[in-house]
Amino acid sequence: MEGYDDWKHIVDAIERHETSKIHLDSCLTYQQWRLHGALDEEQESVTKKEKSFWRQVLSRLLEVTLILSTCNLAFRGHREKADSNDPSSLGNFLSIIELLRKYDPILQELLSKPKS
Repeated sequence: MEGYDDWKHIVDAIERHETSKIHLDSCLTYQQWRLHGALDEEQESVTKKEKSFWRQVLSRLLEVTLILSTCNLAFRGHREKADSNDPSSLGNFLSIIELLRKYDPILQELLSKPKS
């Protein structure tokens, strides 16, 4: 994007811009957006679902955090790394999350997703 420094001829420049193809295309796109809403409603729907999903995940994690902190319980276990063969190494936080996973479809979906 370039600046404009020929202020003596600004009126001519504005008239050229207002009749340019890019300006007319942009005005048309804006008018369509005002009439029909989002340009890509499917993408907007996916984004809303993702937003809702992550809000629900965050809500559950915060609830577990509040419970542990209210009860003055430690979050992690006795070991630095969780051992999948030893459930006692998970600690309180991950143990509660694993328990909720059995009954909560949101946490089940989250923990079943491939890690990226």
